[in-house]
Amino acid sequence: MSAKDRGPVAKTLDMAAAGPPEVRVLVEGDASAFRELRLRALREDPVPFLTSYEEDASRSLDDFAARLRASSAGTEVLGAVRDGKLVGTVGYYRHTAKKARHRVSLWGLFVPGEERRRGVGEALVKAAIDRIHGVPDVEQVELTVVTREQAARALYASLGFQVQGIIHHSMKLEKEYYDEAHLVLFLGDRAQDPRVVLPPGLPAPKEDGAASHLKGMMLPDVVLPSSGGGGVRLASLAGRTVLFVYPRIAGPIEPHSPTWMAIPGAAGSAAEACGFRDQAHAIHEAGAAILGLSGQSRSEQREATKSLHLPFPLLSDHTLYLARELRLPTFEHDHDTYLRRLTFVVDDGKITHVFHPIFPPDKHADEVLAWLKAHKAKA
Repeated sequence: MSAKDRGPVAKTLDMAAAGPPEVRVLVEGDASAFRELRLRALREDPVPFLTSYEEDASRSLDDFAARLRASSAGTEVLGAVRDGKLVGTVGYYRHTAKKARHRVSLWGLFVPGEERRRGVGEALVKAAIDRIHGVPDVEQVELTVVTREQAARALYASLGFQVQGIIHHSMKLEKEYYDEAHLVLFLGDRAQDPRVVLPPGLPAPKEDGAASHLKGMMLPDVVLPSSGGGGVRLASLAGRTVLFVYPRIAGPIEPHSPTWMAIPGAAGSAAEACGFRDQAHAIHEAGAAILGLSGQSRSEQREATKSLHLPFPLLSDHTLYLARELRLPTFEHDHDTYLRRLTFVVDDGKITHVFHPIFPPDKHADEVLAWLKAHKAKA
């Protein structure tokens, strides 16, 4: 029996009472539940959505069913279902114009209040990205988000979306204007991605116990500037995140000095970031998001993200606040302080595994992926 034949959401899923929601493509038989949740979104939280409650309430059930019937590769509505009940939705559509067929736009992400902070929104967006990633010739995923929606912006930044610009006075609700940020996630073509080769003879760092205290610690409640725009609140990271910490990514015409290259573990940050870029989809499939972090400024992080085609954001601990709070190992060079290379696996804000020391850095993403496959996150 096909998914379409099985009918409404309440009749199509056999789920346990506990655990994460199931995310799947909504079909014609789900139209009533889809319409009900959409109207609730517009009634309770109208600001993030372009259409109004009155506009969508005037649409018939068949209008909603027609949208679900029109599903195709790159154009679908996903639903998160828990205990037979629809608890979140997100839609996306592929642009039809020949010149824009490489673009897909997300729309309509909504999770009701009682389901928030349970990873439903993240599960929906990740599932959407996964499905879009499998559509041939699609190169980027786009969306707009109201600038004051900080939680949503942090979610998108954590998944690699980058701010491309601000649309001022994008929407007007009664007498109040709202600005929107235009965000893009570049899916990339690995064949076109830049390659960074490690020079031979780099000295390997030694285990000295400098990171042994970190496992089991909670990340502090700090918002760090992100290369994607805005910031990421570390204490609010939901689910599993791989946070790789590195000393410094040099600019494209800024070679490192011989004294830098002689420091064990200093060189190789660009090659490490490229390794995570190349394994980003596999790491995502293994259940983890990716964040990079160093003491460099947001502008330097943004340039590194752009030049290396990174599909995830880089965070800036420019004041070394996080380094002090977690007592991260550091080293000195030319009177400046740099973070040593290490990687956290973070589950719901708690450090559950630490990689340190790391060598060679260009192979580290493979090491992390192998660990993730062998140590599944607890549901």
